[in-house]
Amino acid sequence: MSDQPLGLDVSKRAARKLARAQKAAQTAAIAPEVTSGASGARRRIQRTIKIVILIVLINYLGLPALAQVREKVHKLGDVSFGWLALGVALEFGALLAYTQLTRVALPRKSIRLFRLFRIQLATKSLNSVVPGGSAAGAALGYRLLVTSGIDGADAGFALAATGLISAVVLNLVFWIALLVSMPFYGFQPGYIVAALFGIFLIVFAGGLALALIRGEAGAERFLRRATRRFKKIEPERVTAIVQQVAGRVREILNEPELARGAAIWAAMNWLLDAGSLFVFIRAFGIIANPIGLLVAYGLVNVLAVIPLTPGGLGWFETVLGALLVGFGVAKSVATVAVVSYRIAAFWLPIPIGAIAYLTVRNDLRLRGLTHAARAAYEQPDSRFDWAEEFGHRPAEIPLPDTDGNGAAEPN
Repeated sequence: MSDQPLGLDVSKRAARKLARAQKAAQTAAIAPEVTSGASGARRRIQRTIKIVILIVLINYLGLPALAQVREKVHKLGDVSFGWLALGVALEFGALLAYTQLTRVALPRKSIRLFRLFRIQLATKSLNSVVPGGSAAGAALGYRLLVTSGIDGADAGFALAATGLISAVVLNLVFWIALLVSMPFYGFQPGYIVAALFGIFLIVFAGGLALALIRGEAGAERFLRRATRRFKKIEPERVTAIVQQVAGRVREILNEPELARGAAIWAAMNWLLDAGSLFVFIRAFGIIANPIGLLVAYGLVNVLAVIPLTPGGLGWFETVLGALLVGFGVAKSVATVAVVSYRIAAFWLPIPIGAIAYLTVRNDLRLRGLTHAARAAYEQPDSRFDWAEEFGHRPAEIPLPDTDGNGAAEPN
């Protein structure tokens, strides 16, 4: 039996428990700061690595390409400006075809063509200036579509379906050109990677469409489990999105005109863009072999899914120029033609897309004012209600009579 009083022993135990609780609270308070600091340090390290990679790529790929352009600048004296103008026109034709592809994936008559074209310009502009810009561009396109009155599920489906259909058609174009070129140029082992990627993408697209059509319930259960941890996502909303997307996929596949239209517009997008490259080469006096050009064009665009630099800046020009030289285009012409093509395809849409974004935002503001004016016209308020809500009435002015006898009430 202890000689200490029981009350004193209990007090010491309580003091020890209190000390442990205070220490645990201090540790818990310090932990978020440590985690936040570690997260911030990790982000800074990742940003530094990306900047170093970008500098290396520009130094070893971009700057040599610019040096080659300076060496071949005398070729500009032989350029045909009519062909250059045609190349620029084909670039905008390709973007218009991509806009029509997106429109096919959206519900009928849900958005005007000119507004959707400007949204695509703004998205392309952002894609070209942000590293890994496809995600930022998709977010911008989604926001502009939703604020233009498109349902969120329809907008998300249209953006995803457009990108997937476009990628599948690009790989088909590359495969066809590659098969046709084999008797003339042989098969290069380096093409195997791109070809396998194309097979994987086509199988993935087909499996995804089949899963949404025949396995709608399974897709719904999977998304419910995946989003269960997010309290702000309602299960009913997940069900509605799955049903809406599956219905839209079923609608496109069940209507031959829609499916055919999507394939045609996707093919026109890539062929017009490749035609622009052909025209830019022709502007400098060389007629490139169309099959070899399609192989080089398809291969470099398949590899462009790897987001090394914004829009493939630097490495895209170097690889495409080297591939064209391998298919018989003179090195001096390939260099200046590829740079001219990239000015039209990459650099020119940046300022035009920024202007297009401002016009879309202005249209949305005017649209909001128009809706407010229409609502006010359809449900007008009395002048007294309007004055009560918006007007300024000095204290000495009497209130209007509301009892119906025509006399103003005294102050």
